[in-house]
Amino acid sequence: MLMGIRWGSLYTKIIAWSFVPTVLILVTVALVTFYAYERVTETLVIARDQELVRLSAGQLTTELSEYTNLLTVAARVMAASPTTAQQTLSENSNRLVIFDGGVVVLDNFGRVMAAQPKRPAIIGQDWSDRPYFRQMARTPQPVFSDIVADGPQGLEVIALAVPVTSDQGEFLGAVVGMFRLGATTVSAFYGGIVKQRLGESGQTYLIDSTGRVIYHSDINRIGEDFSTQPVVQAAGAGKTGSIRSRDLMGRDIVAGYAPVPGTPWALVTEESWAALTSASQGYRWFLLLLLALGVLVPALVVTLGVRRITKPIEDLTKAAQAMAQGEFNQKIMARTGDEIEELAGQFNLMAAQIQESYSTLEQRVAARTHELAALTKQFAILNAISASVNESLDLSETLNRVLDETMGLLNLEVGEIRLLDEESNELIIGAQRGMSAEFMRRAERQPVTDILPNLAANQPIIIEDLLVHPGYSLPREEGLRALAIFPLRARDRLLGVLCLATRHGPRTVARSERELLRSVSDQASVAIENAQLYVETRRRVDEIETLFAVQQAITSRLDPQSVLQLIADEARRLTLAGGAFVFMLDQTELCLSVISGEEPFDIAVGYRMPMEQSVTGVALQSGQILRLADASQDPRANQDLVRRLQARSLVIVPLVSGPRIIGSISVVNKKNGPFTGDDERVLSMLASSAIIGLENARLYQEEQDRRYEAEQRRQVAEGLRDILTVLNSNRPLNEILDYIVAQGNRLLGSEAVALFRLQDKNGGSLKPQAVLGLPPEYLTLVEIPVGEAIVGRVVQQIKPLAVPDITKIPPVETDTLQQDPEQWPLLAETIARFRAMLGVPLVIKNEVYGGIMLYYTQPREFTDEEIGLAVSFADQVALAIENARLFDQAEQAAILEERQRLARELHDSVTQALYGITMFAEAAARLLGAGKTELATDHLNELRSTAQEALQEMRLLLFELRPPVLEEEGLIAALQTRLEAVERRSGLATELTVAGDEELPVPPKIEEGLYRIAQEALNNALKHAQAKCISVYLNLDPQKITLEIADDGQGFDPIRVRDHAGLGLRGMEERVAQLGACLTLSSQPGRGTKIKVEVEP
Repeated sequence: MLMGIRWGSLYTKIIAWSFVPTVLILVTVALVTFYAYERVTETLVIARDQELVRLSAGQLTTELSEYTNLLTVAARVMAASPTTAQQTLSENSNRLVIFDGGVVVLDNFGRVMAAQPKRPAIIGQDWSDRPYFRQMARTPQPVFSDIVADGPQGLEVIALAVPVTSDQGEFLGAVVGMFRLGATTVSAFYGGIVKQRLGESGQTYLIDSTGRVIYHSDINRIGEDFSTQPVVQAAGAGKTGSIRSRDLMGRDIVAGYAPVPGTPWALVTEESWAALTSASQGYRWFLLLLLALGVLVPALVVTLGVRRITKPIEDLTKAAQAMAQGEFNQKIMARTGDEIEELAGQFNLMAAQIQESYSTLEQRVAARTHELAALTKQFAILNAISASVNESLDLSETLNRVLDETMGLLNLEVGEIRLLDEESNELIIGAQRGMSAEFMRRAERQPVTDILPNLAANQPIIIEDLLVHPGYSLPREEGLRALAIFPLRARDRLLGVLCLATRHGPRTVARSERELLRSVSDQASVAIENAQLYVETRRRVDEIETLFAVQQAITSRLDPQSVLQLIADEARRLTLAGGAFVFMLDQTELCLSVISGEEPFDIAVGYRMPMEQSVTGVALQSGQILRLADASQDPRANQDLVRRLQARSLVIVPLVSGPRIIGSISVVNKKNGPFTGDDERVLSMLASSAIIGLENARLYQEEQDRRYEAEQRRQVAEGLRDILTVLNSNRPLNEILDYIVAQGNRLLGSEAVALFRLQDKNGGSLKPQAVLGLPPEYLTLVEIPVGEAIVGRVVQQIKPLAVPDITKIPPVETDTLQQDPEQWPLLAETIARFRAMLGVPLVIKNEVYGGIMLYYTQPREFTDEEIGLAVSFADQVALAIENARLFDQAEQAAILEERQRLARELHDSVTQALYGITMFAEAAARLLGAGKTELATDHLNELRSTAQEALQEMRLLLFELRPPVLEEEGLIAALQTRLEAVERRSGLATELTVAGDEELPVPPKIEEGLYRIAQEALNNALKHAQAKCISVYLNLDPQKITLEIADDGQGFDPIRVRDHAGLGLRGMEERVAQLGACLTLSSQPGRGTKIKVEVEP
């Protein structure tokens, strides 16, 4: 025998010869038919997919036209409106908010004119190289772009450009709306695509002309490059088609593609071949059914015929075998009318006699076996329930298993398990079977006393017929007839109830069933308590872990906005709320700072409401958590906010740090019921961490601000120090003013600076003295009357004037200026170029000298510190002007004094000497005429001595003037020439020593100052020291120039000489002060004199 078949039997032979040929023919026909059907199905599916993708592309074009229409309206408004492009964008920002990548306005040359949201960094950029701009410039029609990196911070976006044209059709520019690529937040662009329900049965993706994915059913593939895929290459040809291919996973698919009209994009759909041909599975099964019938029907006919012949014999054999095994109730029916029928009758008689002998014993065994089976079944059910409920700690799974096992035990069709909500003292359905939706709606939550009137009795309630029972109206209205309620308790604490019912007539619950249900209830109570403890433990652990992680995250973040967003997200997650919001207190208003929610709300960050007119204000003022079951019915709630948030249940947790109110955390619409005290507890702990995080962020920000202020002060101090250094130099006034203007421009962060001088103290006009960042002709053409323009008002009022935005203040008086055709274009260009201005008056010794104007291209608010810095800067400018004026006066006084001194020297020395020479000459002439030759010779000798003294005095006076050699050859040559021309001719030994870099460039003013000091020192030595040797030492160092003059004369007491102001020391000290140098005088009587001067070049 093989596989239990007796192949040599008559039964097998008959079936084999009559049935096998028929089966082979039917299988061949079925296979041919099925192959033909497969080919036809493939052709129809490909044609259908091609038409569907073409229609889908058309639908997508219709959806995109809405965005085109929206930008077209904005373009028309922009073309017709006299306002600026930026203002137009701001006014239409609500309608243009769907462009989540922003909106940019280009002029007809492709330069960026405006952006919404504002993007100062791109204003003025040249975007004429953008393909969509070039295409639109050729044909002024709306243009959709490929994926480009023109979004904020270089984000990749899809741009929609709409031309701005005049009424005459002149191309004025373009409005470009941008959608962020693969936006993770709510995106109108992607929402519109999803709304088309493209490719619900497969994958759909939208590609640009380069093969990059704009949209994909799998959002993780957005932005990928699909250009190498065959279907994408076919779609790039701009034709509609469909092919059978394989996707990236190797699955058999049908891919359809079609261009999206009006765009450079193509739409591609991929559907599983198996899914597309699933509709034909029925026909396939029908063919298989026909094949099966073709096989089975002949087999059945043959089998039945053979069976009729052989069955009586097989029955007789099986009956004999059964009796041999103790089954005596055997009876064979054989109506063949032959010997087999007679044999069967004899067998039946034998079986009846044997059965009668064992009948009594079998009845007793059966009764006992039934009892044991019932007990075994009950224990098995209890063990099954115990094992089932204990193998899982999931509460919902435990409740459903208990209910299913119990209902199956008693063969009941209706049941429920309710759990106690201790906060509301209500029993809530945790699991149910057989209840109607209306009953669930009405009886989902019921007070404990409605179900267990005698709660302390701890006894089950058995109602065999609800129709005659006065209570429990809801179950009776549900159509239930019998009801059993078993309390579920653990350690004398009510956990819930187990309710079992039937709709089929009165039902009696036997004592054994009650005991069994009580045991089941005890098992269920333990399992429910374990599951609740597990849920509570996991929830507490999750809360602690989450709060710890949140606290770490909050305290590690120093950006307040990031901290607030994390707080809102975690508050929503921990409480299973539909939304979470954080409001921050701004003086007397509450400002919405962050939003967290899966669904969109009709509210945006920045929403404000008065604290006094909101329930949030009540929570903040009381410092207590508020929980509202229905916010729309609470008179304290701001109903506008309730409507925007669609708020039902609401919990508000105040954020208070000591006496300081920070804001609040609010959660709305708990997903699985009302908010509870546990939610308040979690939010309270989260609020504590939030306050710490916000305080850390605030302290960090304050520290950063202090550091920034300290750095600003340091830079200002260094800048003022540099300014003071320049003030103490001998530079011309115009150079000093240019330097100070440049320093002010750097320190005050302006784009342009102008310094004006008042031409007439009795009114008059103001003329620029120094400018930076303004046209050069500003210095020569501009002259502003006092009282006109900003600087005129500053000088007139003698106080600073800050203009945050020149376009948002009343027009300034400019009547006189507008009548001047030369300077008004310059002033008008300045007003158009700069938006913010700060003017500060220049006051010198209580007299107005002029004013300083600082210009900024962007609007800005000026702080008191910035205005104070500008005033300090103006004071330094005034000091520079006064210092230069005093320096000029000092120079003029020095020149006058020098002239007077020379006149005195000429009068006291040379003039007297010449007068003496004249007197000696006349006397010698008279003596010679009288013949007194000897006396005449004495007079001539005196005349010669006097003439020599006069010559020496004249040389000194000439060298006190600047010799030509100082200008032509420099300080070293001038000193050498002086020593040779005066001191050596006077018989003194001289020495000049030069050290350092002889080629060092020395400013002319320092050269002349050092020479004058050396000249004065040499004159003193020549006239008063009675020296024999004079030495001059000059060290030309780039850091410091040193000049020393020393003699070996009689010396003097410096204190006595200084008190009498002799020897020209005062003149030397004045020159040293002018140079900013250092003078050292060393001398003692009888030990010579040494003068040392040190100056920085």
